[in-house]
Amino acid sequence: MQFLKNSSSELPRTIEESIRLLKNASVGFCDSWLDGDIDEAKETSVEAFEILDHIQNELLRRRDDLKKENRWSDSQYKVAMGEVVGEIVAIESQQHETNFLQNPVGDASFPDEAIPETLTMEKALNKLKHRVSHGINFNISPAKEHYLYIFTSSGMGQPAAISKIHMKKFCQKCKSASKAFNEDNS
Repeated sequence: MQFLKNSSSELPRTIEESIRLLKNASVGFCDSWLDGDIDEAKETSVEAFEILDHIQNELLRRRDDLKKENRWSDSQYKVAMGEVVGEIVAIESQQHETNFLQNPVGDASFPDEAIPETLTMEKALNKLKHRVSHGINFNISPAKEHYLYIFTSSGMGQPAAISKIHMKKFCQKCKSASKAFNEDNS
């Protein structure tokens, strides 16, 4: 069981609609999970991951287009992509990876001795793109804050890592990034 997993449903037409649907899916997932309706939570998860992948691909494509056009460095979009959406820790041992991957479903956490760093929107999108499919978990705080945890293997000069994405904040920052991109291109 994991929050958000790929499905084959039809994609929304706009990035803004996708963001709204992802935000609603996160809330619905939390409600279903907390109510003990695991089947509904699974269905929501399946539907939402395709939306998340659409958002991630679109926002990274926009970044790449601005870089290709040499408009990235002074864009509002770059500023928006630098906004914080969570935390990240580098995996320092095989035991850390094993411990994370063995966390019970719905009880994800960083290794006890880990010191988290801030996770920006751009880095979160890249981590989502390169996630390990069996390394996805989540937790829901007592205040119903939804956190998506993803594991990424080392590669491209980066260590293996665990990212913790605050889903409500992620959706807000996605919306801000899309707005910034539109302003940069108006």
